This record gives sequence, structure tokens and C-alpha cells, in this order.
Amino acid sequence: MALVFVAEFDIGEGSTLRHAEPAGLLARAEDGAERAAVAELMLPEGSHHREADWTYFFLRPAADGQLSARCGEPAVAPPGEGWTEKSDQLLAESSKAGGGGRDAGDEGEGATGGSAAHLAPFNPTSDAAVAAALQLLQLSPEDTLLDVGCGDGRVLVAASLASGCSCVGVETDPALVARAAARAEAAGVADRVRVIHADATATPLAELGATAVFLYLVPKGLAIVWPAVKPLLVSAGGIARAVTYVFRAPDGEAVESEVRLGPVSCFLYA
Repeated sequence: MALVFVAEFDIGEGSTLRHAEPAGLLARAEDGAERAAVAELMLPEGSHHREADWTYFFLRPAADGQLSARCGEPAVAPPGEGWTEKSDQLLAESSKAGGGGRDAGDEGEGATGGSAAHLAPFNPTSDAAVAAALQLLQLSPEDTLLDVGCGDGRVLVAASLASGCSCVGVETDPALVARAAARAEAAGVADRVRVIHADATATPLAELGATAVFLYLVPKGLAIVWPAVKPLLVSAGGIARAVTYVFRAPDGEAVESEVRLGPVSCFLYA
């Protein structure tokens, strides 16, 4: 039986699994965070910055009964058991819309290439993840929340609305900085939410007065930023704490608490 997954990135929704064949596979993933996590793993690095990009993954049983995986052109997996006309139609339509498949190891134009200025692609944090992070951080009006790579500011705005805390975000994309400012203004918390347009790796995070930190970064981004965040957990008189989403802090940092969201989690460090 052939298994087909189609993932796409939408600037408003983030990474999403749009189709699975057989269809029952997607129906089993009832948690939106679970579908988003699978889609994020499928998408090639840099796809979040491209106007159109498609990657096809094909899983087929080998002669020994083991599943083999390959991504690329649709031709690598000819129709077989479990493959339907709907699969062919979907692949044809998506090829017309976004171009042919691209090898997952090919960064291509628009990829980050490991630049320190791109600690993670923009992937909007789900409402469930925001709620879990706020549950762990236990913010109060006396706190200042720092979001490194804050994107469109949704975590900052939600935190300020829920607790009355001050918030500061660092974001390298000017378009996202503008969206974050507009979101804070529309929510009536512009006086408590500040977004700095800067490269976080060149920003003195310790000078921002944070007592709480939220990080939704890829592992290499966490490895870059964590050395600047960890001292905050000590220098703030023992009251500071940090939450990472999806990925744990590097170097085996001890987790104080965890909230699971399907196959992913929010991790608290204090």
C-alpha cells in the first residue's frame, strides 16, 4: 500500500497537512498540533520564505515488508495498492499550482542556509500551544515576557491580555514586525507590547529586563540563543523562567515541567 502526505505552508495558518492517502491516516490525527508537527518536519528548509513550494513523500513497502521512503518527483512511486485517482489528481493539481517536487535536501533559493539571522522559519504558534506556555509561565503584571523570534506577535499579545504583563519581542523580518505592532494596537495592548526589529544573535537580551522567555525555535536556533537566555534564569533573582515549544533546550537542560500537546510539548525551565 502506498502512503501519500501533502504538506503546505500558509502565512496565516502555518504548516499544515492538507491531504493524506489513504484518507483515514489524516482522520486519526485529530490534534491540530500533531498535524502541524508532521507537516513542519516534511517541509524543506526555506519553504516558509518561498511563494510556492511543494514536496511529495512516498512510503512504499519493500519486498521484505519494510517501508521505504523517498521524496521528489511523483514518478518515483507508480500507482499501486492504496493509490487512488484522487491521489493522481491531487499531485497533478499541486504540480500546476506550485511547480514540481523538490528534494528535501536541496535548500535552493530562499533557504536560510543556517544563517544566525534566521533562528527558525515563521510558523504561527497554535492557540493550544500559547495557552500551554502561559500556563507554565504563570505571568503576572510585574513580569516582562521576552519572545525571541516573535513573528506576528501573537504570543506577546495573548500574554499581555491574559496577565497584564509587559512584553518585548525580537524579530528580524520587517513585515512581521509591522504585523506584530498592528496586532498589539488592535488588541489595545500597544502600550505593553514592544517589538524590536533586530537580529536576536546581535541583540543584548540581558538588557531587555525579561523575567520570562518564550522560544519557538528550531534546534540550531535554540543552540545559538540559549547561551544568552540561560543566564537570565539566574540573574533575575531566581524568579525568571523560560518555555520552549516543540524542541527542548540544548545540552540536556533539566526540564522543570511539561505540557504535552499530542506528539509535541511545551517545556518549562526555571
